[in-house]
Amino acid sequence: SKPLLGTLFSPVVTASSSMAASYGPDKIIYGFIPVTFWQATDTDSTPCITVEFNKMMTAARILIAGNGNSADPKFVTSFSVETSTNGIKWEEQPDGYSQTNIFNGNYDAFTPYSAILATSPLFTVMKIYPKTWHGAPAMRLQIFGCQFISPFTCNDAARPSISVPGSSDFNPPCHRSFTVIMRHEDPSVTFKRS
Repeated sequence: SKPLLGTLFSPVVTASSSMAASYGPDKIIYGFIPVTFWQATDTDSTPCITVEFNKMMTAARILIAGNGNSADPKFVTSFSVETSTNGIKWEEQPDGYSQTNIFNGNYDAFTPYSAILATSPLFTVMKIYPKTWHGAPAMRLQIFGCQFISPFTCNDAARPSISVPGSSDFNPPCHRSFTVIMRHEDPSVTFKRS
């Protein structure tokens, strides 16, 4: 998986609200120096970040971090994720650790937390909803995944070995999406890391 925000994929990032222009959704990308972050307004009862790509994507994990400020720490302690391929029909995504639709978040304003998506969904739009927070709904964000081209072709460097009964081993780059598709089609397919 590779970082998708701040890359050639150029997603459009919007927010349900922003405390000020200096805390807008364009400030959310994790890894900027100096540290910048998004913060929702105090009156936003359902804060949300929406990330929209112009291509079909798949993601394996989401990294979030707080505002990086020890004098006034603000961070998200739990969140949910929804994805859509068309911006109309939405699917809640389960946490790869707990298998629930609520992901754990940060425990301080500095340490990044990496959330694993259980299914590596296909999407063009992803929404992240902070559910609980310390101080305020504030975060830095990175999404790790790849552009989905087909089950056998994806812009990604991760290449596990996959054994398909009756065929030779091959290494499709976008393995998690391929796993979901192939397990649906043929439960006898086995997967192993090379």
